Amino acid sequence: MSETYPKSFALCGKWRRLVAERTIDFVSVPGSLKPLGLCTLCFEFDDPWPEGLDGDEVFLVIDGVLAHASIQINGWNAGNALPFAPYRFALPAGLLRSKGNEIAVELRDIIETFGPMPGRLYGTGIHREIRLERRPAASIESFAFRTELSPDWTQAKCYLEAAVRGSSDERLCATLTERATGRIVTEAHSRAGSTLTFDVAWPRLWSPERPELYDIDVRLTGAKTDTVRDIVGFRQLETRGRDFFLNGERLLIKGV
Repeated sequence: MSETYPKSFALCGKWRRLVAERTIDFVSVPGSLKPLGLCTLCFEFDDPWPEGLDGDEVFLVIDGVLAHASIQINGWNAGNALPFAPYRFALPAGLLRSKGNEIAVELRDIIETFGPMPGRLYGTGIHREIRLERRPAASIESFAFRTELSPDWTQAKCYLEAAVRGSSDERLCATLTERATGRIVTEAHSRAGSTLTFDVAWPRLWSPERPELYDIDVRLTGAKTDTVRDIVGFRQLETRGRDFFLNGERLLIKGV
């Protein structure tokens, strides 16, 4: 039977906060904090897969930090993360111990170049989920999804390109589902490494008044099935002269 990936282990809960190498309190992760200039958040955990990895790889995934973060695991420098962007760091084999692993995230805020500004709320911390992900050697690293709408908005041509890590002998499958109804709109297949194309009839168009969205599941199938998910929508934004048009209707933008 095929195994399904990714397998996740959340590094969430109460983290120890240090300033000048001294513990000052415990804070929640994910969560936002008042800026201090420089502090370090630490968390201890046991190896979530003590039975072994069977050729799989482990990644540290951070969905978002505030300010600037430098990450270490058991003294190994994983890398840096800038505000609001997701990051994925590949862990070297043998890094995790069966017991007593420590992740340390150094946060720099006020001393950063783009620090606090008048009139803007400013904070620091790991404000989105942080986790370990176990993936097979052949896995989906990322994918790009784009659409072309017909002139009468009744058809959408969809293109999906996936960057595959490792072997490309597996099959790629994409499933598009309406978020509002749960109805599966289409399911398409191709060989990994090639562009996957499919059509959607009468797509639900996104607009601020009716934010229609879809879930897209992209799977790499083989002995182990790796899956990534994202949220997509259909819309067409264009200019005519000095005006903006969204899905063929004039769009009035109010703002400064």
